[in-house]
Amino acid sequence: MMGVGLMLLMSIATYSPGDYGMVQSLRIPELALLEDSPVIGAKNWLGPVGVLIAHTLVFTLFGYASALAPALLIGAGWRLFRAQDLRPFGRKALLGLWSMILISLTAGWVRLATEAFAGYWSGLAGSSLAGWLRLITGTVGSGVILGVAVVVTAALILNVDLNELLQRFAAAVSRAGERAGDVLAAWRERWGES
Repeated sequence: MMGVGLMLLMSIATYSPGDYGMVQSLRIPELALLEDSPVIGAKNWLGPVGVLIAHTLVFTLFGYASALAPALLIGAGWRLFRAQDLRPFGRKALLGLWSMILISLTAGWVRLATEAFAGYWSGLAGSSLAGWLRLITGTVGSGVILGVAVVVTAALILNVDLNELLQRFAAAVSRAGERAGDVLAAWRERWGES
């Protein structure tokens, strides 16, 4: 399991968008004659198989966030290797997979809203989901939804009590309002006398 996860991670890490063009026209028998193939120039460390895996995970699915899936495989493999129970790992795995989707979706939203970076950061699935979310809730609404989802997910990953976090935020806003009132009163006192 750790080996498969490591190989998937290497495939994603060495993803190059131009490699897929070399591989997509190959047929299975041509893989046996690779010395004459254009695939020799592929940048992916796992060769044509790595190119196909990386293209599927990075371009078609969830962009570079797809690296979380092999990382989870490595983590589960490590627990198995150490003869530990996998049940406690289930929550982390679900959060990891959800984070992968959320990162991809957020990157897709940013990409669609700003044209800031290439699509392989979000993958086709992330960009499509972001486009759908923007279509039904608008740019601002989808941004708010994603922002809340990111904060809640980060709180779950960091094991933060959301109620306590909201109470601290409200107290900080209240203190800031009091300070602003004090500054305004001092300003009025100073400039109002002139």
